[in-house]
Formats: sequence, structure tokens, C-alpha cells
Amino acid sequence: RSGFALTSQTRQSPIWLDSISIEETSRFILPVGFEVDELPEDVKLETVFGKYEATFEVRDQQLICTRKRMLRSGLIPAQDYEAVQDFFHAVTLTEGSPVVLVRSVR
Repeated sequence: RSGFALTSQTRQSPIWLDSISIEETSRFILPVGFEVDELPEDVKLETVFGKYEATFEVRDQQLICTRKRMLRSGLIPAQDYEAVQDFFHAVTLTEGSPVVLVRSVR
């Protein structure tokens, strides 16, 4: 889950995207004596070439993170390069967002 290598400022040729569909849920049991202080905001992105959704919640002393990513295979025109960059940048930021725990005061 490293960053996406779309670092050039401009692009002259189209981009080929392979189709992919990922859906996963991760559950983390919170340590005794801790609670979640800050969660990332949920994210929902939809473009012509793909969709991405991430949710974060705390339930029954568990942190539950769900993500769904679906890319449609196809050739993306060079003039849409910035939209592709923005999409993958938002995905990378979301998946690298921290969850902050604090000691419970109860």
C-alpha cells in the first residue's frame, strides 16, 4: 500500500488502468484503558474510471475500518491525468490517515 507513482506534472500519452475490485474490513480490538479520540473522516470518491470508499467506526470496543476500491480497465486520455492523480492521491491520504487513541478517564 505504498504511494502511487504518478508524480509527473504533465502527461503526453494515455494511462492504462487494469480493472481491480478490493473490499476488505479490518477490526482492531482497542487496548484496555484506551478509547478513540480521533478517527479519519469517511471518504467516498466516484470517477469515470473507478470508485473508492472508506469508513471508520468504533463499535463494541473495536475499531472497524472498511475500504472498497473498484477500478474499471481502460485507456484514460492524457488530458485526464490530473483527475487520475487526484483520485489516487486521495486514496493514499485516506489509507495513511492516523487514528488517535487516548487513555480513558473512566
